[in-house]
Amino acid sequence: ILQALLDMGYTLNRPGPEISPDDEEYSVVCARLKEADSWSLQRLRRFFKHRNRWLWDQCPELYLRTGKAVLRRSEPLLAYDIFSTGLKAMGGTFRLDQLETESTPVAIELIRNQAVALARSSAPSSAENLLKQLVEQHVTDSETMGLLGRVYKDMAFAQPGRKSYYLRRAYGTYFRAYGRAAREYDPEGAYYNGINTATLAFLTGDRLQAKKIATDVEQLCLSLSRKAGASGTSFWLDATLGEAALLQGDLDRAEKYYEQACRKAGQDLVALSSIIRQARLIIAHGERKNNVKRAPSCLLPSVIVFSGHMIDALSRKEARFPSSKQEEIGEKIRLEIARLRGGVGYSAAAAGSDILFLEAMLAAGGKVHVVLPVDIENFKEQSLRPSGRDWEERFEAVVDKAESLTVLDVFNPGNFENSLEFTNRYLFGIARMRAEQMQTSLRPLAVLQENDPGGRGGTAGMVRLWQRQQVEYSLISLQGVGTGNAPVSVFPAPQPGSWSCAEKAEHHTSLPMLFADVRGYSRLTEDEAVCFSGSFLARVAEILHRFDSSILSKRTAGDGLFLVFHDLESAIRVARRLQKMISSHDWQLDHLPPNLQMRISLDAGPCYSYRDPIMNKLEFCGNYVVRAARIEPITPPGHIYASDTFVALCRAEGLGRGDFSYAGQVVLPKGFGTLAVFHVTA
Repeated sequence: ILQALLDMGYTLNRPGPEISPDDEEYSVVCARLKEADSWSLQRLRRFFKHRNRWLWDQCPELYLRTGKAVLRRSEPLLAYDIFSTGLKAMGGTFRLDQLETESTPVAIELIRNQAVALARSSAPSSAENLLKQLVEQHVTDSETMGLLGRVYKDMAFAQPGRKSYYLRRAYGTYFRAYGRAAREYDPEGAYYNGINTATLAFLTGDRLQAKKIATDVEQLCLSLSRKAGASGTSFWLDATLGEAALLQGDLDRAEKYYEQACRKAGQDLVALSSIIRQARLIIAHGERKNNVKRAPSCLLPSVIVFSGHMIDALSRKEARFPSSKQEEIGEKIRLEIARLRGGVGYSAAAAGSDILFLEAMLAAGGKVHVVLPVDIENFKEQSLRPSGRDWEERFEAVVDKAESLTVLDVFNPGNFENSLEFTNRYLFGIARMRAEQMQTSLRPLAVLQENDPGGRGGTAGMVRLWQRQQVEYSLISLQGVGTGNAPVSVFPAPQPGSWSCAEKAEHHTSLPMLFADVRGYSRLTEDEAVCFSGSFLARVAEILHRFDSSILSKRTAGDGLFLVFHDLESAIRVARRLQKMISSHDWQLDHLPPNLQMRISLDAGPCYSYRDPIMNKLEFCGNYVVRAARIEPITPPGHIYASDTFVALCRAEGLGRGDFSYAGQVVLPKGFGTLAVFHVTA
């Protein structure tokens, strides 16, 4: 009987005492969650990591509340993982009829919020799959259907070839949700789905219907506004009134409501992103005769990626950034953050410019993400203590308030410059990813001494990276503030020979790596193994031969494949071709099982090269090589996983936009920690 239940999808859980709302520990957790919106993201992470797993598994609504708090911080990737953990605690099933009746609402909310997180992570197809599972189980309330409409709208712009199809689906889904909310006297559901129905009518070319529905929604919102009275309208009510006015072509009225909404939103980046994205859609599809061509005057806060000189070390003889300039530079940074409308900042945290920037961002109410090249203790020794002990205290203060702290590499005194260069590339890439996720602008900002050639990992090196990517940036120097794309000659690259040949040959700042293996290889018969070693590997070799100029090293062992590349783009192309080859070929023609599937993983980072004394060929080793090997076993067969580092480095080079969708946080084998990974799209 038990086996039959398991086969049907049920799970068996260890019995435990019932948790009541009066339980002391449960009450404490709930009380703390009420304060979660005032916490930093790091604190939220710690709160979730150190939870009482047994208590939370008995009370999955705690996962829901925590995930929602993270989602409000515009961190959909982490939120998705929390919602997924909550569902797993409930048995990991999407069959609502297999849950206890009182658990069903929580399960529905967890699945729905998973879909929200995926939609905000640019993975609308995955979000659609979750929502369709709810709809198939007769969960068709206005909230679920409205969310499905949003997903179809996202898919329309993600797949230009099917744009009209998905816009029509979005319109129909929103329209049904609008009608249901109106019938059930659900005013919030009615105005949310109603305004989206009007916008979709506008996008599909039915301007009369758009104007009619927008007018009806406006009247509903004004009625709700009058009922609110002295307590005032909500952000969403003002945003909806602004959108309704925009659809009717009344720009002045739209701006008034949008400005009210922006003031109420403050630093709520999720809310601001939503209304700006919608307004941009309407404006982009407007016609001159409708006078819908100006964006609302309130702008979404930007993402600032920062780099700047350290304050002069106490032992420095020639002044570059003396301590006496702190207040002056700090004030210039504050003014630039205000001018750039900075809402999210990415930076290292060295003594001097970095910490001044982080302090200014926090003082302005922004969110900061700190990225360190090496572990904290060695970073302090290299980048804080030489400038005085007070910088350590300021470092601790900003890191404690940061949304996240990322450590990229292990410390090696001989390669610290390389670690800094790697950090520059990662910082720029991860900030670019965040700006794209928020659909806002990326604003690079630097503090440096003009005409300073610097090192590869210094501020001048970061500016050269921005120049190569042709992004507009802002500069703060002792002479003043400038903007634009300064020519590379302003920051000449260090001359060849600045580093020893031995160092360049042995240590690499960052290289892309691919690991792959074939599912079921160990179950092949001896005859099949011989066929595999011939025909299968020959087809792999044929693909690799086309990329010989980009592949630095190849290694095979049975079904295992390890490649090191010169460039990121080649790594992606090889991974896709391998996957296409194995999925499209009829392997029975080669006397092999028909269902061969390959797991492929991509990573990138610092590594060392050496000549293998036994094989007399170039080989690679290092911390990131080991990590890359750990990603492959947890990759689902038939899929390609890429680490967040690989994706960030791609975006730093302007590659891969739209090529990656978030898969989740995975636990790497052999105690190698957790890692955010992305699906590489076909």
